[in-house]
Amino acid sequence: MDDRATDGGERTATDGTSDSGTSGSGTSESGTSDSGTSDSGTDDSGTDRLWLVERTYTDKGLVSLVYATPDGEYAVQRQRSMNMLQRGADVTAAIPAEDASLEPVDDETTREQYADEAARMAADHDPNDAV
Repeated sequence: MDDRATDGGERTATDGTSDSGTSGSGTSESGTSDSGTSDSGTDDSGTDRLWLVERTYTDKGLVSLVYATPDGEYAVQRQRSMNMLQRGADVTAAIPAEDASLEPVDDETTREQYADEAARMAADHDPNDAV
């Protein structure tokens, strides 16, 4: 992930760095993560698991969070105020999202970037980890 500024904001990697190293996995030998969902990113209720792939800070006191499917094909954007985050609202490594809320990612480069970052997040974090 790059660290370039856009629209008056600062973009950083989801963990606050541009390092793409990996560490241990939150996946058991059975192929399911510690939270009981499969590596495919879909839980038993038919809801996709989305991984945090982008965090952008704006000069208006907002944090824009982008969560994407493991293949980078679909994403959803959430905005949080800096005040809310400073008061303890957690940003988690992954969120569940209904299919109806997902938007397709049209740009091939962005899809690849999202897929790479989602894979890194899934390898480095349990879905409910605060990041």
